[in-house]
Amino acid sequence: MPSALKSVVPWILFFVLFGHSVSSIELACVVALISHLLLNHRFIRKGFVFDIGSLVFFIFLGINVFTINYAPITNNGYFISTLAIALIAWVSLIIKRPFTLQYARLAVPLEISKTKTFLSVNYILTAFWAVLLSLMALPRIVEFYKPVHYATDINMGVSVALMVVGFSITKYLPEWLTKKILKKRFAISIKDLYAQHSSPQIDLTKFNEEKFTDDYDVSADVVIVGAGPVGLTAALLLQQHDIKVIVVEKHAGTSIHPKSRGVSCRSMELFRKLGIEDEIRKFNLPKPHAWFGWFSQLTGKVYARIVPSTDYLSISPTETGTIAQSYLEKVMLNKFQQRGGKVLFRHQAIDIAQNEDKAQLTIISRDTQEEIVFQAQYIIAADGTRSTLRDVMNIPMIGVKEINTNFSTFVEIDLDDILEEEKRANIAFIIRPEGPAPMVLSVDGKRQWIFIFPSAGLDAGTLKELYTEDYIKEKIYDVIGCDNLPVKIISKQIWTLGSQIANQFIAGRTFLAGDSIHQFTPTGAMGMNTGLQDIDNLIWKLAYVLQGKADASILQSYFVERLPSVLDNLQWSLDNLYRIVTIRRNIARQNLDKIDMQKLVQGQYSHINKSGLDLGGIYASDIIAKTKRKKPIVAADNYNPIIYPGARLPHFELFKENLVISSLDLVSSDFCLFCQEETKVYVDAIDFKSMCTQTIYLSNAGNIREVEKDEFKQLHGLDDYAGIWVRPDGHIAWIGRLNISKDVAELQRIICCMTNRDKF
Repeated sequence: MPSALKSVVPWILFFVLFGHSVSSIELACVVALISHLLLNHRFIRKGFVFDIGSLVFFIFLGINVFTINYAPITNNGYFISTLAIALIAWVSLIIKRPFTLQYARLAVPLEISKTKTFLSVNYILTAFWAVLLSLMALPRIVEFYKPVHYATDINMGVSVALMVVGFSITKYLPEWLTKKILKKRFAISIKDLYAQHSSPQIDLTKFNEEKFTDDYDVSADVVIVGAGPVGLTAALLLQQHDIKVIVVEKHAGTSIHPKSRGVSCRSMELFRKLGIEDEIRKFNLPKPHAWFGWFSQLTGKVYARIVPSTDYLSISPTETGTIAQSYLEKVMLNKFQQRGGKVLFRHQAIDIAQNEDKAQLTIISRDTQEEIVFQAQYIIAADGTRSTLRDVMNIPMIGVKEINTNFSTFVEIDLDDILEEEKRANIAFIIRPEGPAPMVLSVDGKRQWIFIFPSAGLDAGTLKELYTEDYIKEKIYDVIGCDNLPVKIISKQIWTLGSQIANQFIAGRTFLAGDSIHQFTPTGAMGMNTGLQDIDNLIWKLAYVLQGKADASILQSYFVERLPSVLDNLQWSLDNLYRIVTIRRNIARQNLDKIDMQKLVQGQYSHINKSGLDLGGIYASDIIAKTKRKKPIVAADNYNPIIYPGARLPHFELFKENLVISSLDLVSSDFCLFCQEETKVYVDAIDFKSMCTQTIYLSNAGNIREVEKDEFKQLHGLDDYAGIWVRPDGHIAWIGRLNISKDVAELQRIICCMTNRDKF
């Protein structure tokens, strides 16, 4: 029997038995008191306001009936009892212990019961009942002063009607309020927020110029703040361009907690270019585990599943992976250091200054408190969602900072004896109708797991107090469905789920990248992957400027090109999150056994199949060719290879010295011009200026030839005189006919745009 109903039972018995005779009144008092003590002694001991108030009233009325027998009280016991219930409700509000809250907390997890939303809902419910019970007493007050025929029947009818209304509202009000709150919290349009709150770019070209000094300790071409995946990828790419780079990291080493795990196909293509894909793949979750499932418990029933269905190897030389960030960072750090790179760990960036010619970064050793001043041509701030450099420069973030706060723990548990291989999912959502669904993320498919417990709105301080080691294990055992397994807790993390984007990506000689630009909800694994694409877009431009190949004006295209992709990815991740919340709500509202769960979760198909979002992005800026071609519509869950200015070069297979390679494998630190041998005379006439270009002639007899004859021509839909000029980041800068002067003029315009600001 529900807790609150048990507390109401004695009152129901009292009202049913209470009559006009002394014996019926005595019986009502005795039955109510005894039933209350039997049913609710636990609540009385715990200090539940309603139960203590009920006990006091039943004792008081019993004493009066059996000893004092004060007529006004005895004769109006029915009326007085109604006032007593209303008074208990009002008192519970006055002492800030709404009586509904105490019962409601018994039915939900601690993470919910401590939230402000939960408290607010129960204040509203208790106030509602206080008003309702007062209204129930009103007819009796009227009757007391002006008796009417059939008054008792009227009072009873009014009471019953009000009680029906009360229980109906008690049932549906929390659901209505929860739906409203969840919609407000999770159904967010980040694009609308950005459109409403973004402002013109802040002029930080000479930020803190008065602090600039000729007295510095270390110089480099580029200083990167942050040794996460984004910072280390930037460092590795700069090494490929022979740019002198130093990385600064405030922590003692790379991450211990796995954090993100989803590595997109586009990111894998980047790692392939960096020569680290094979090393990274060693830590990949086994492919059969790459599905999402909705479970009763980890070892219990699987209600539904979503399975990846994209054949990436038909559209790319590589494919997605599930690799913990902690492993990824170690591989990247080792490669960077092997190539002579330097990372200063336990050094915190604290200030930045820049003028028209240089930038200076001040850092402090967390061990010695010694300050060091770096001078560089450029600085990259890849220092995370709490970016120090972004805060120092007062660059505002737009969006929702805190949607929710969550607790996650990285553990080792041997589940071999109780968890079948076919139940080992990439992500397991554990169905909990009474609250947010815990999640289990597989790290290695064997013994390493991440358990995530959404808080439904608790702050980090409360979560830290709540999640003791014993409580963590209790929660883990509940999720697994077994409580006799050794659990080794490796790391814990409390993190805030939000969706934000920086007002600007560039501040003079400083560039924000990764989480310092954008804070993602983790639903879709787009945070790290979006950051890696930020870097892939930026670094070749930065290197070309540093090497004197390109004019510094091309750096502005970083913001112009990346902004639409970042906004699309942010919104897609938010939509995934809202769908997950909606699924949980639908489960809570219905009988689980009667729900077609597979149909319910089908909307999450694009959560796990997102090839279009990953590979189909199209850049637009002054350094990308203008075209009259209709811009293709890209579906998030389906990538169709296209050749279009700004799009990623499609993958097609080639023979190079009798080895099969991908067209993307030919994209390097230089530009690439793909064309047919027939165009050689026209290519020789093009002035590429300092835009070093590798010309790749595709022929049936040459050094590089197509595996599938004429695939190149079929992709671009042009004739034998077509050419595609591809940037070092793999995106197409120009497409046209090399024998048509108008098309070649557009290519020359872009080259001039990149090399000389006066010719924009």
